[in-house]
Amino acid sequence: MIRSTDVIAFAARNGITLDASKVKSAISSIDRESLENAERARYTAVAWNGAGQPPVGTADRWLHGNDGSSRSALEAIKNGGVVYFLLKDGQLKFWQPHRADVAGRIHMVNDPSHRDHWETAAAAHIASEVEAAVDQEVTHLVIESALA
Repeated sequence: MIRSTDVIAFAARNGITLDASKVKSAISSIDRESLENAERARYTAVAWNGAGQPPVGTADRWLHGNDGSSRSALEAIKNGGVVYFLLKDGQLKFWQPHRADVAGRIHMVNDPSHRDHWETAAAAHIASEVEAAVDQEVTHLVIESALA
C-alpha cells in the first residue's frame, strides 16, 4: 500500500516538489481495488510436474539448462515436486521451481492440503507482483494529479 510520504519522497528524488495535502487528496480519490483487480486479471499460473511438455518452452530447457533454476527444477521434480509458470498477459514472466516468498529452496507440491502447495505459492507471488505494479501506477497517477 502506497502512502503519501512514499509518493512525496519518490517525487523529491526526481526533482519534483509536491504539496502534501494534494498528494493525500489524490491518493484518496484513486480506486486502488479496481487497479488491483485489473492487474491481477493479467496473471495466470500453471503448474508442471515434469511429465510431457511444459506450458512454455521445452522440458529439456527447463530441466537440463545450465542455470541454477534448471537444476533446482530438476531436483524438485525428481523429488515429486512441481514448478509453476507465472504468465502475465499470456507471456512468461517467471518460472518458479521453489517458493519465491521464503529464503532457501522449498520445493512446491501438488497436494492442496500441504502448506507448500504450488497454488498457494503462486497466489502469494502474484499478490506481490500486483502490489508492486499498483503502487507504481498509483504513484504516477498521484503525481500527475497533484501537479495539475
